[in-house]
Amino acid sequence: MSDEIRTLLLDSLERLLHDQCTPERVEEAESGGFDAGLWRQICELELHRAALPESQGGVAADLPVMTEILKLTAAYALPAPAAEAMLLAPWLVTLTDSELPDGLITVAPSAGELELRPHGDEWLLDGEIRRVPAGRHADGLLTVIAEGGGEWLLRLSAEQWQVAEAANLAGEARDTMSFTAQPLATDQLTAVPVGTAQKLWQLGALARSAQLVGALRRAQALSHTYVQERSQFGRPLAKFQAIQQQLALLAADLEAASVMTGLAAMGFAVGDRGDVAAAKIQAGQAAGMGARIAHQVHGAMGFTQEYPLHHATRRLWSWREEYGSETHWAHLMGEQLVALGADELWPWLTAG
Repeated sequence: MSDEIRTLLLDSLERLLHDQCTPERVEEAESGGFDAGLWRQICELELHRAALPESQGGVAADLPVMTEILKLTAAYALPAPAAEAMLLAPWLVTLTDSELPDGLITVAPSAGELELRPHGDEWLLDGEIRRVPAGRHADGLLTVIAEGGGEWLLRLSAEQWQVAEAANLAGEARDTMSFTAQPLATDQLTAVPVGTAQKLWQLGALARSAQLVGALRRAQALSHTYVQERSQFGRPLAKFQAIQQQLALLAADLEAASVMTGLAAMGFAVGDRGDVAAAKIQAGQAAGMGARIAHQVHGAMGFTQEYPLHHATRRLWSWREEYGSETHWAHLMGEQLVALGADELWPWLTAG
């Protein structure tokens, strides 16, 4: 992708979000966390297809560009499953050389809760998938299931599931989709390489890391504006050293998370060396500290429903737990390092 197309892509998205994804509109979509009209505008600009190859209407946006897109959508608290519909779904269909269906397509890991069994010329699906982003609003769902020693990509449509509605702390739909002896046509299953489910989990974690960075940038921007406008004891809050110190800590953690997310995005295509784990750990820690600092410098104002800070911080608290918490990824990284052994640890740490 050329720099010109990259700039055009990001500028088009930011203009749309700046003009249309206002705090008032985000608040109106609070119940269920989805704005169908706003998502339709994104689709009209073909922005949801950016990661697809040109033959499918995309621009073959690479992962570093897609993480920048996700940072933007998170900064504006876009009420739509951006990571799933704009990154994970295109990645899965490209992997299988298939078309991205029309409509809102969401993605969720199956977590071993689905059972697939043959029945004549078709297959039957039983079980459930929990915490599906925007499940109640979706036209289709993609997931990867392990069966018979292999892995399969399932393409499911809205009429094939039953929905039990739920939400995360940010008000975004995280629904349970249930299946009882649901017939599947053979063209709804495609064999994928073993390990695809793990890569999907890693890519989801990377996507959430990017979104955490974007939401934290929004919280930082709101905090800077507030402390410059709000005065106490005859001078702006921004003049107090204690406030400056806290905002400096927020900025340092935010930049560390942003850099680590960028490195993980660049390295994902050539094989994960623990960069995704490091990115999710760093982004999660930055989210925890950053949300605390943002609310501290805002005081009571930051907790009001009318003020938009909670659009960022509630997403920070929700997203840091999705696709693995810091503890989950720290354990995995620790196991990886122990498995290397003493002789391989230093070469691993210093490898480019």
